[in-house]
Amino acid sequence: MNRDDSIGERCSAILQEASRLVSAVPAAFAIFLGVMVAAASLVDVSSSGPGTEFGLNAINIMASFALTMAVVTRGVEGGRKGNRGALTYIGISILSGLAIILGVVALIVPGLILSARWSPVYGYALGEGQGVTDAMSESWEATRGHTLPILLALLVPIAFTICGLGLMVMSGEDIDRMSWSTAIAINGFVYLGSALGIAVGLSVFSLLARQGSDAAEGFG
Repeated sequence: MNRDDSIGERCSAILQEASRLVSAVPAAFAIFLGVMVAAASLVDVSSSGPGTEFGLNAINIMASFALTMAVVTRGVEGGRKGNRGALTYIGISILSGLAIILGVVALIVPGLILSARWSPVYGYALGEGQGVTDAMSESWEATRGHTLPILLALLVPIAFTICGLGLMVMSGEDIDRMSWSTAIAINGFVYLGSALGIAVGLSVFSLLARQGSDAAEGFG
């Protein structure tokens, strides 16, 4: 993105592009939300053990991968290049996820910075066909100087997630066995936040990497 633009202009551009990406593949977002809200709600209303939680996490990873691939293929200008797929996605999820968790545990701020700097990483992996470490490195360099506007854009999906967690606290229900209505409401907010987080990350990729697109004009 153009570093000469104001923080507000860059944040607005990211959110506008994210909105365009959601509009480009609405069915993919709807399917992601339907699958994840149903699966997570089923776990919340039932007695679940470690195996159930592991299964839910596996479903989340694969549903997120499918949504990311759909957006990259049919939403981002220029589409998909290369043949990187699920294994690359999972590798990035593990490495970046661990680093971000450690950053949040340390002082919170480092975790937020890592989230911003690696927000477009899946675009570089699945869109540009780069490997795990190359995509993470490219994402880190491309977002240099853009951390604050990206963080501000990420506040939108984060807000939905916080609303879901807040609703869980205010409901007063047993976290291990919720009612269907409460579970659906909570997971609706949480996974809407996840879906919008994917859209924002790929929006940053679109604006930074796909300079030939209409959305990327004036960015670089």
